[in-house]
Amino acid sequence: MAALFLAGCGGSAEEETTETTVFVDLTPPQITGVRDYTVYVGDSVDFLEGIEVSDDADPCPKVKIDTNSVFFDYPGVYTAVYVAWDESGNEACRYATVTVLEHPDPEKTT
Repeated sequence: MAALFLAGCGGSAEEETTETTVFVDLTPPQITGVRDYTVYVGDSVDFLEGIEVSDDADPCPKVKIDTNSVFFDYPGVYTAVYVAWDESGNEACRYATVTVLEHPDPEKTT
């Protein structure tokens, strides 16, 4: 979205105007490569592997992955949250399901 402002000052009959274009970034970044995982108890995941974040205005958008509710030591289904933001404050979220399973062989611990 762009806005156009015209400004003039002075009192002469021939007033000068200045044109300024202001770009307003309202588009959130795009997060690609998010996928679901199935792992065994004790395993780990590289949540950044294959992740790309892009933005139409910010060449370096940031990404954070919240895995505080993922417990690799206990079987269950958990959610990892990917949050990306740009310098304009726009945010995007994506979610990955992490399924942690017991090992098929109870003697195996990792």
